[in-house]
Order: sequence, then C-alpha cells, then structure tokens
Amino acid sequence: SGIKLFNTALSDKQGVLTFNVYSNSSLFSSVYSHHMGQESVRIDVQAVDGDGFCRQHGIDRIDFLKLDAEGCEHLILRGFQKMFDQKKIRVIQFEYGVLNVESKFLLKDFFVFFESFGYKLGKIYPNHVDLSGYSWEKENFIGPNYIAVRENETDLIETLQGQ
Repeated sequence: SGIKLFNTALSDKQGVLTFNVYSNSSLFSSVYSHHMGQESVRIDVQAVDGDGFCRQHGIDRIDFLKLDAEGCEHLILRGFQKMFDQKKIRVIQFEYGVLNVESKFLLKDFFVFFESFGYKLGKIYPNHVDLSGYSWEKENFIGPNYIAVRENETDLIETLQGQ
C-alpha cells in the first residue's frame, strides 16, 4: 500500500513538544492544556518542521495537505514556509475551532497567512465552499473545516464554489 506511518509530530521547528493526552477524550489531545478533555497526561513528542520532513522523505510537492491538530495548525503551516514560498502545496484543508482561543491564532490570521502566499480561503459546507473572504462575523468557531486553494486553480475554485 502507499500509506506510511511516522511516529513524529509536525510543527514550526524541529525539537520536542510537550503534548497533553486526554485519555477519556482523546480527540481533544493537544499541545494546549484546556478544560474540554478534563485531566491530561503530559508526554514529550519529537517534532519536525514540514520543510524538513519533506526534504528527509523526498517529497517535492503536496497536492492535498489535511490538518486536524487541535489548535496547532498555524504552527504546522509555518513549518512549511519553503514549500509555500516555492508554491509546492496546492490545497490545504484545516480545522478551526475553540482551541484557536488557546493558540490565539484566529481566523483572520489564517486569511492573512494564506493570502500572503496567493491562496483563496473558504469555509467548507456540504454542497459548496464559501470563498467570499474574511469578515469578523465568521470569527465564531462554529463549523470547523476550511480549505485554502491556490488562486491560479480557477477550475478547482469554481467547482468548490458549486458553480
């Protein structure tokens, strides 16, 4: 099969991250300590930046990058700086929710980040993607899946918008 597993975390730099594992609610495990998972066990995990991971494993482009990292998406994205600079990532899907309160990286920050690299960003709905741009009303932490698509992917953008 084409699936490979790696016992490492992605972040903005190489090193050790302290990770909070919530055994009663593992879906809330995160680098952030918070009230949703009740008590956590703190463990240290090895982390690598995305550019280093790609270099180490011979990955020269990414068609679809899916992130669900309980508030740490911005750190992972920053770790792919060279891949973004070189326009080597086509589409990114990520979650945005209440743990972004802990990270202090808000939806507006995601828009600024992606637009600086030439992406359109939108919220995913069942039948379309809302690529209408940022407004503070969207800063509600509800319905967490967003997608960023390079602006030059006009056919894909039209398809995603349901046009």
